[in-house]
Amino acid sequence: MKVSVVAPFEGIVISDLEGKIVPSGKIISYDNLRYFNIISHGQSGMIDVTYKSDKIKDDNTIKHLKSPVIEGIVPLSDYRDLFARMFQLYGANTFNRSSSIELKIFDKRIYIRKFVLDSELSSDKIRITDYTSEDTSDFIYDGDVYALPVSENIKPAELVQIKLEPYNRQMNLFTIPDELLNSEAILFSGPESSRRLVPKYYNFEQEDYSSEVRGEMSAANTILWSERLCKDDVFAGEYWAKTVKAFRIISEFNLPFTTYNAFKAIGCEPKLLVNLILACWINGASDVLIQEIDRFEDELNIAVHWIPHTVWGECIESFIRLLPPTLINIMNTKLGEITELINALFNATLSAEVASELTQYVAGGNIGDARIFSRADINQFKSKIHGYTDNNIDLPITRFVLQNKYYVDQEMHKSYRVMIESAMCAAENFAQVKNHTNLFLLESRDYARITNFYRKYFKETYSKIFIGTVKQIVNK
Repeated sequence: MKVSVVAPFEGIVISDLEGKIVPSGKIISYDNLRYFNIISHGQSGMIDVTYKSDKIKDDNTIKHLKSPVIEGIVPLSDYRDLFARMFQLYGANTFNRSSSIELKIFDKRIYIRKFVLDSELSSDKIRITDYTSEDTSDFIYDGDVYALPVSENIKPAELVQIKLEPYNRQMNLFTIPDELLNSEAILFSGPESSRRLVPKYYNFEQEDYSSEVRGEMSAANTILWSERLCKDDVFAGEYWAKTVKAFRIISEFNLPFTTYNAFKAIGCEPKLLVNLILACWINGASDVLIQEIDRFEDELNIAVHWIPHTVWGECIESFIRLLPPTLINIMNTKLGEITELINALFNATLSAEVASELTQYVAGGNIGDARIFSRADINQFKSKIHGYTDNNIDLPITRFVLQNKYYVDQEMHKSYRVMIESAMCAAENFAQVKNHTNLFLLESRDYARITNFYRKYFKETYSKIFIGTVKQIVNK
């Protein structure tokens, strides 16, 4: 018997688990990376990972992360850290369809998003659509679709996800439930789906909206949520109850927090952020908040430890003062639970030692002594700051404007200075230094994003600089 063996190809390709070559331009899901491989035989090359978005005006400012292609068959999931780093730099931007990670090998490009499928109104049905490549004629969506009612008059008890029934699986059609036909809702997929829907708002009494109109409506609704939450009673208010319930659902279904406009409003106002913490505590959602706080901060470009020191006391005192008289004495005995929650939130994103110190200060204790950072201190910090590349060119760069001098100045690489001063900028925000950069403002979001990046990847060093700077400011 004669057996013939096909000689292996030479080159580098990306394929799915069935061996089909992935065409250039294909969009794949971040949750689906394990279903794709990079196959290399007899040729060396580099993976170039970058970010693409219509929101970015100058592509030359975008970072590139590069890694050698490994000989053999390597799951795309092995490069997950590279992709996560790029998302951390520029955000997932789920609702902007032009925003994605670009993976380039020679002249082939594929794109990676966290949510890849879309939905649209089709007569009185919902159709799931796939625009991830030029030919998706064989696409059949086999996941679940849910709707979250968001009409103005909805009560907290009615804020529950509703599963849509399939109408025609082959045509990717789902039936709109009768209770939603005259209302507003957000549609999304189940958390188990490997290819997930971009969450999308619908008013089932109206035709579908353009992306421009959607943006305008979302901005207006965010302002409305800010006004409502500022006026609402944290203890018994309807809007805070709905917000906490939405937080639970977003956590359960692993949706972007920006899906629900209340969280966009909270991300712009430190007092609302403290009130969210109090509302989660009073409604028994502390565990969910602790579990999700890191992702919440990342997606909204904020941080709990940036909340000004005075705001904590003002919000907690106001919360207790507005309680029914019969509950005030009981609540005073529960303040320790609030302190424990604050410590847990700090501990989730800062070093344990600094979290404890900061909690003590927020709760009314002393912050400790301080001194200006010496050259030796700065050199120690610099020794801990290492990017993905040897020369740190992958690390984000900006210019922080500090209001005081906190360290002995010296020559250093830009990335060192930016990382060190990002923590100092956060400390000025916490301590409310006059003319500080307000990291909660929309116009400061680039600073906030970069500060969160360095906090994420250099947590211990960032924490030491942050608390050391706070001590200098307080003891000045």
